[in-house]
Amino acid sequence: MIFPQLGGKIRSAVFNNLFHGRISRGNFAVAATFLLPVFLAVVFLLQMFFEKGLISQSFLAIVSNLFFWSLFVFSISLSVRRLHDIEKSGWYILLHAIPLVNIIFAFWLLFKTSDVQTNQYGEPPNTKIGYKNILGIK
Repeated sequence: MIFPQLGGKIRSAVFNNLFHGRISRGNFAVAATFLLPVFLAVVFLLQMFFEKGLISQSFLAIVSNLFFWSLFVFSISLSVRRLHDIEKSGWYILLHAIPLVNIIFAFWLLFKTSDVQTNQYGEPPNTKIGYKNILGIK
């Protein structure tokens, strides 16, 4: 059976790229800035297509949910990699669930300076702003 092995390799590749390594604060800021407008634009377009009768309500619900959950996982990934950049565990992401603390936490992630040396989460991230650095592509 090659499918369980293939599934494990795919899961491993996705997990390693999404939640391991570090992201600079510049790349974090750019990605965080564009997540909400992209989400709102896609939802607006889907709603417009639905109102014109081009897509069904079930298709709208499925695509909206898939898109939402994809962006949700990606935003968690960004925060975890940013936490790794300041030498904190990814479990600090749970601070996003506490009202008011989440706002302070978001600003802390945005403005805290990076570790300039190699830490337990890897080498210092490339500070050049670009999609490869944001997505964690080597």
